[in-house]
Amino acid sequence: SMTGVTNGSFVVAAAGRLDRCLADHVAQLSRLPLSRSQLQRCIEQGLVRVNEKVVTKAGEALREGDVVSFDEL
Repeated sequence: SMTGVTNGSFVVAAAGRLDRCLADHVAQLSRLPLSRSQLQRCIEQGLVRVNEKVVTKAGEALREGDVVSFDEL
């Protein structure tokens, strides 16, 4: 695990890009924030799901109420 952030899930509060929403969430959880490029790599590697489906595009548009989840980043 690059970050020690594991078994996370959160509901998107405001529409935006997946990498952006994930960065905001991880920043609240972790003392060492991940860079956007590290998060983009996690997404491209298939580590992140949106509404239970793997999404590999960092720029994927999320809507309020979407559920983002991951096992380990």
